[in-house]
Amino acid sequence: MKFKTQGDELFLSEKITLTHVSSLLEIMQKHIGQCREQVIINLREVSLMDINALQVLISAKKSAKKENKKIILSEIHPDLYKIFILSGIDSIFKLKLD
Repeated sequence: MKFKTQGDELFLSEKITLTHVSSLLEIMQKHIGQCREQVIINLREVSLMDINALQVLISAKKSAKKENKKIILSEIHPDLYKIFILSGIDSIFKLKLD
């Protein structure tokens, strides 16, 4: 997993699985703390997230909510979008496809 930040946007890339969970959680918590009102997670280059990574997203959403911030998942890779639909993530997060 690779990442970079630009303003309120966090760009993730590659596949995100169990081996990346602790790093992802740390990155997300730090980014949430730095953002003002919303956290945009750009998933254009992420083709796969396993259930562990999805749980980190849900945990991050709870953390953001405590700070009155919103998380938006943006530019979702088509393969990942299918996973979000099947897992119900689309009902938990605001998804921005482009």
